[in-house]
Amino acid sequence: QLGEVGKVSVFPNPAKNFVTVFGEDIQNPEVRVSLKDVLGRQLHAEKLRTTNQSFTVRIDVSSIPTGVYFIEIKAGDSSLTEKIPASFVNAK
Repeated sequence: QLGEVGKVSVFPNPAKNFVTVFGEDIQNPEVRVSLKDVLGRQLHAEKLRTTNQSFTVRIDVSSIPTGVYFIEIKAGDSSLTEKIPASFVNAK
């Protein structure tokens, strides 16, 4: 948990076709969710509006190569990169 970002869950892990990112206790009404590779290259990004201080986003990972990836959440001046629980190996 970090400031305006709140609590974040990413599942399933490992992922094959889709990964779901769920955030709660988000203090900012707008959130940016990014999927990055181990070199920091952004593979997916989207801005979301929170509903009742939470959000859910489903990201298609079916076309990316097998590897470890990271989910970065930004809300206001706070950011959180889920490196271990949110990193996943695309199990093709």
